Amino acid sequence: MSEKNGPVIIVGVDGVLNPWNQHHLGFVRMKIRLSTGEVFKVALNHNHGKMLMDLAKKTGSELMWASFWNEHANEHIGRRLGLPELPVIPISDEVNHMPRHKRPSTGAWKVRCVAESGMLAGRSFVWFDDEPEVPELAASDSRLGPHLVVPVPWVTGLNVAHIAQAERWLMATAAPV
Repeated sequence: MSEKNGPVIIVGVDGVLNPWNQHHLGFVRMKIRLSTGEVFKVALNHNHGKMLMDLAKKTGSELMWASFWNEHANEHIGRRLGLPELPVIPISDEVNHMPRHKRPSTGAWKVRCVAESGMLAGRSFVWFDDEPEVPELAASDSRLGPHLVVPVPWVTGLNVAHIAQAERWLMATAAPV
């Protein structure tokens, strides 16, 4: 896909590839059983895999997961979308075990996990995420390199306009100064 020092495309699962309004054309509903025994209802659009692969190839970027699905994203989501195994930026579920009054927002927790993972190492990145506070929180985190958070509505999920926005930014940041 790319060299390990090029830009990164970070992909969330729920809300991005698995929208909450699961009645859109092109989405296939299914139940997924994890090795833990948990069962999830998801809706996936097989075009998303090709869209993401084409974006990565065209921009010389590396695809990575950043989702509470963690390593399950490769087995249960990526495989169904025709994606190769991708690196996973771990999003700890520790936040779910915190007392409600001490929990950060989901977006704040994701930004913290991405920044602390060390997997980006100053690389520029595009992040497809559905949490509304992620763009502002990521912009204020000095541990993160140049980036664009593409807000994806959790109701409808990823679409061609989001891919085009990411492509424009990735191409512009790769252009010689």
